[in-house]
Amino acid sequence: MRAVILAMAVLTLYGCGAHMPIQQIKGINGDEYVINRTDKGPFGHLAGVKAEAAKEAAEFCAAKGKVILERYSLDKERAIMVWPETTIYFTCEAPK
Repeated sequence: MRAVILAMAVLTLYGCGAHMPIQQIKGINGDEYVINRTDKGPFGHLAGVKAEAAKEAAEFCAAKGKVILERYSLDKERAIMVWPETTIYFTCEAPK
C-alpha cells in the first residue's frame, strides 16, 4: 500500500512542470528557437512560468556568446482546467 501511495505522489509531482528542451526551427530570418514551459502546480502563475522560460532562453543564448531577441510569445493564463503556459520564439543575436 505504501508503494502505491509513494508512486502516486511521485507521478503527481512529476506532472507539476513540463520542461521540453529548447528546440531549433528554421525561420525566414535564419535560425529561430522555441521554448515552452507549463506549471501544473497548485499555485502556478503565468508571470513565473514566463520569467523562468525567458531566463532559460537568455542563458541558452549567453552560452553561445549572444543575447536573446524575443520574436513573439504565446501565453495561456490559469483558468478552469487550463494550466499557465508560455511558448517563446526567439533568436540569438550578436551583442551590440
